[in-house]
Amino acid sequence: MTPLQLTAVVLLITGMLLSPVSGAGPVIDCIGHSAFVAANTVNAAMIPKFTVKANANTLAYSSATAAFTVGSTSGLVTTDSTLTTGGSYVLSVGDGTHTTTETITYTIFTDGDDPAIGGTMTASVSKSAAVGTIVATSFTVTDTDTVNGDGFTYELAANTEFEIGLWDGVLKTKASLGAGPYSLALTVKDSKRTNPATATIEVSVTTSGATKTLTTPLSLALCFIALKCIFQL
Repeated sequence: MTPLQLTAVVLLITGMLLSPVSGAGPVIDCIGHSAFVAANTVNAAMIPKFTVKANANTLAYSSATAAFTVGSTSGLVTTDSTLTTGGSYVLSVGDGTHTTTETITYTIFTDGDDPAIGGTMTASVSKSAAVGTIVATSFTVTDTDTVNGDGFTYELAANTEFEIGLWDGVLKTKASLGAGPYSLALTVKDSKRTNPATATIEVSVTTSGATKTLTTPLSLALCFIALKCIFQL
């Protein structure tokens, strides 16, 4: 084999390794594929200990297991009847081309406390922030049942500029921003999904003056250097 042929083979192998794997679909990622749900509660939410990884921006969720309802776009699984013992349900996640199906085992626990929102309910974001920018928040949610596996779902009242992660409570921009400020109505629910906690996040919009302050001196300096070079020619 000539050096040129050897180089071609190496490039071919490298290209195959770097190219996407055909047939790959969403991955339901977590050891044990488990979840928790409140006992004796209709419409209780499955609080997952797993995450879904996928390249697609839009995923479609479904379940073939009776007695559960699955939000097709949110992936929120809720019970259609009360549960007293643990079990499992089948979760399917599709990206429009491929579908991944996993069996999720759930554990029943007694949810005796309601969530409470505390901390600072203000945040700020730059007016020029790109879509998908994380807006730093410092609010807190407490519930004594978290030691039993309980968790929270986060929702914002309908708006066009911001969204919040269903499970992680991460606030992000979803459109270009106006002058602000914005008052975002936040609702936090635990596994029972009754007696939710509510609060308002006040988001101010900032404009950076640093760029304007630095631009003029920098422009003048560049122009001076350019003119100096021209006259020295």
